[in-house]
This record gives sequence, C-alpha cells and structure tokens, in this order.
Amino acid sequence: MTPYLIIYSCKSSVRKFKTADAVIRDCAWDNCWFYHLNNTWIIKSKMTVDEIGTKLLEAVDSQNDFLIIEIANNYACWLPQEALDYMKDRIFNENEEENEEVEEN
Repeated sequence: MTPYLIIYSCKSSVRKFKTADAVIRDCAWDNCWFYHLNNTWIIKSKMTVDEIGTKLLEAVDSQNDFLIIEIANNYACWLPQEALDYMKDRIFNENEEENEEVEEN
C-alpha cells in the first residue's frame, strides 16, 4: 500500500466538495485516511495515482483542480500530537502491509 497526499480545489458547489471527500475516503485502504487541513488529505491506498485520479474525475467535473502525490515516511509537521500519532500508526505503519501479506498466504 502507498501513502498519498491529495489536495483539491472545487470551483463548483458544496455538494462537489462532499462528493470528492467521499471518493477520497473510498480510495483509502481500511479507513486509513487523515484530514486535518482544508481540502488536504493523506490516505493509504492499494490504488495507483491514476486510479485515484480517474475516480475523482468521474465524480467531480474536470473544472476542479486536484493534486495527488505519492509520499514517503519523511515529513515534518506542526500538528496536535494525536494527529501525529494517528499518521504514524495508520498511514506510515509498514507493519499493516506485512500483516496483510501473512493473512493472504
């Protein structure tokens, strides 16, 4: 699974924001998503950048702006401790991937 940073700007209705949010949550593996800053998500997903982008474009028209970037476990941030703990445990925890591989075998 891969962690991604997703940033978007919906230039249309509030309904499009809610639709984009729902699609992003659906792209996240096992509810591994983090939303603390406006229109900025960090998710862990089995999907590729192109697959996530296609799902977003299908749900929200192309007049809106999206940025989807694969990220690494190398970051600096100034967020509440509980937010940092969540990201370490759910987004950047490589043990989850190892556990899933064992379950599949």
